[in-house]
Amino acid sequence: MSNGKHRYFKNFDVRCPPLSETHRQIKLFVMSKKSVIVVGGVYSFYLVKKGVEKQRYEHMKIRERMKTSNTGEYEPSTRKFSSSL
Repeated sequence: MSNGKHRYFKNFDVRCPPLSETHRQIKLFVMSKKSVIVVGGVYSFYLVKKGVEKQRYEHMKIRERMKTSNTGEYEPSTRKFSSSL
């Protein structure tokens, strides 16, 4: 890699010309948009995960209430259920 040339690309100059101020601003704008999208994606993932955990907690409480309501002693029922209508 001498004189800015890559060994696989003999005629390819690796050095880039300096960017104009407009190109520099566009590059910064695009990079900032990408970072906003990434941060937004991470935040939305966090919100979804938090919502799923909240639903799981609610379902766990419901199951616990159902379990405790089914324990204990019951009086035998005097009603008879028949399978014929």
